[in-house]
Amino acid sequence: LQGLMEVRADQRALSKYSSALRSRVKAASTVDDLLTAEIADLRLKLQQLYQAAILADINAAAEQELDRALWRNSIYIVIEQLRRLRTTDVFGVSGALYEFFLHSSGMYHALLAVIAAAHGINLTGVVDAHLVGETAPPPQGDPATHNHARVIVCRTLVYLGDLQRYMDSIDGGEAGVYPGRRARADAARRLYAQARAVLPSDGGPFNQLAVLSTHALNEGVDAAFYYMCSLACECPFSSAMNNANLLLDKARAHALPQLPSMTPQDTAALQTHRHQLLSFFCTAFLRVHDVLFRKDKLDNFEGQSAGLLAAFDCVLAIAALDDAGDAAPSFRFIFKLLGINMLSAARLVAEGGGQRHEDCAIYLAQRMLIHLMSWMTSCLQQHAAHGPPVSALQPWLAALKPSLDWLTSPPMWERLLQRHDSQTVNMLWAALADLLNAVTEHDEAIHRTPSPQAVALPEDLELRGIAPLQHTHSALDFSAEARAAIMGDQQGIRTASLVALGRLVAGCPQFSLTFNAESHTFAVPTASSPMQAPSASPAQRERVMQVMAQRRLESEVARLESDAARQRPALAAVLIPDTMTLANNMPLVTELLSTGEFMVVVPQAVLAGLDSLKAGTQRIHKGARDAIRAIQEAMQRMDPSLRAQYPAEVLLPPYIDPYTQIIDDNIAIIACCRFFVAQAVGQRGVVTLLSADAALAGMAHSENIGCQSASEFLRQHRSSRRHGR
Repeated sequence: LQGLMEVRADQRALSKYSSALRSRVKAASTVDDLLTAEIADLRLKLQQLYQAAILADINAAAEQELDRALWRNSIYIVIEQLRRLRTTDVFGVSGALYEFFLHSSGMYHALLAVIAAAHGINLTGVVDAHLVGETAPPPQGDPATHNHARVIVCRTLVYLGDLQRYMDSIDGGEAGVYPGRRARADAARRLYAQARAVLPSDGGPFNQLAVLSTHALNEGVDAAFYYMCSLACECPFSSAMNNANLLLDKARAHALPQLPSMTPQDTAALQTHRHQLLSFFCTAFLRVHDVLFRKDKLDNFEGQSAGLLAAFDCVLAIAALDDAGDAAPSFRFIFKLLGINMLSAARLVAEGGGQRHEDCAIYLAQRMLIHLMSWMTSCLQQHAAHGPPVSALQPWLAALKPSLDWLTSPPMWERLLQRHDSQTVNMLWAALADLLNAVTEHDEAIHRTPSPQAVALPEDLELRGIAPLQHTHSALDFSAEARAAIMGDQQGIRTASLVALGRLVAGCPQFSLTFNAESHTFAVPTASSPMQAPSASPAQRERVMQVMAQRRLESEVARLESDAARQRPALAAVLIPDTMTLANNMPLVTELLSTGEFMVVVPQAVLAGLDSLKAGTQRIHKGARDAIRAIQEAMQRMDPSLRAQYPAEVLLPPYIDPYTQIIDDNIAIIACCRFFVAQAVGQRGVVTLLSADAALAGMAHSENIGCQSASEFLRQHRSSRRHGR
């Protein structure tokens, strides 16, 4: 009875404070009116009540969406009024307004840490180090309760990202005082990605990534990709469908830019009209998917797709131009185009969009894959003259792999078996054969990694949780430890996975693709297009599916045997100093090196920091010059005990996207440490970060990396040597 009375009292207090805050916010006519002490006090009382309710019963909080009520009633209500005032007044994020955003973020940081610790959600290596402290291992409690806690943690990260995004939309403060606009957008994107890592089944973070990408310079392709990802999740965002419709409405209303006639060989024309070409292609691409998305009439789909594919060839040709500049399409752009094709076709197949719409969507997905693989093969064949090296095409293989994984997983595999004699299917396998032959001829990594490993690659991580790839992803290990172990072998594993996929197709008698085990090459008969093969019976299709499962099992067994046989040599003790350690305490580092017991690796970010400090007359400037000189001399005499970080010695935290986010010095230093920690699996205390910076030490602690100041580390080392330890 007492508990019931307390609940009712809390409900009355929530209603009272919510009503009072709503009326005062609505009456505010200026920014100052919104930021009075009275409104701040009401917001604080509301937040305390909501937080207490959430922490008291996490199951009820998740089911009743109390976290959404906390956001809506105490924070978004103020932001909404700020946006209204923004239309009639000019102001920036400064002073008390910046404090509002800072306080709101701090409240969510504290809530996140408490929930993670109370419910044993290990967020180390998933979210930014400053958001949470050390968390306990998962408790042996109710799985439903643990999942509800993850739901609220995921949403909390989304709210933190929204705060950055709304602060960006209200404009920035003075440069150098408050975080800049690009920094806020990057912070929001990073937080949404972290929310995805916590709960891949939730489509909410994908929707927010789409909102953040609405104004990207590709006519909405990024936003369309993220909206479709949100719809393909197990728990799609409620308004993602409506948001996608609004986006495609814009593409339908957008006039196609006029372009002169050109071909992929017209280098001068491509260079002159590259911006218009990309705008034309993006708009035409979204228009085609608008018809498929709404299941409208397909009056001239063949003509539209032919024009689109011709433009796609020209877009790929721009990517090969050395001086295309910011107009050159990146592999991430192609990754998203192929992703939209896959998600659109998979959605139509799953929902029963009609045979004609399904066939057209699959046809477009296959034809764009054919054109991309043909272009990549051409680039590799020209490598000896002026084409890109095979390592430069690895990101494009990453863009290609998810679509091929989708085509070889149910129900698409069954569908391809039924249409084995179609011209498009045979062209697809022919393009795949040419590409795999070209890649394996130039890529030595495939010989170092003879069998694929069931570990998630970055492209798998980005699409984790979407329905079309669930079958493929169910066999992959997404753990941070597994991904760290293959960090240096990703290229070989990716190539081996694609070769294994090709061999899987070659093992099916219905398809024209064959594999020569002696020469390790693929081939497609040239005289059969389409192939005149007998129709596959249900028994034959069942046998093919059994062969497919058997080969996947053999691949997994080979991976496990390879892991068991791999012996990691003991790693020398590695010291990784930050900039201030070398600039202020180089003599201490030199003394540690003189013992012969340590290897000092200087991160590239630290070298850049020393370079920026070397000009000046103060002690720190002289120390920076001395440190640079010592490193240069060590490298000249090829001293392995003191060297700079190699470019490949990087292992970014899984929530960092290096292609869209700014990597600051602290993250770069931690990425260097994580690489050497991954090389020392099972060996404790091998890697130590030498730093007296509290923020950097906190990040290292969250990654389970040892961190001490140089003086403290040297003092302990002297003591251990005196006592014979």
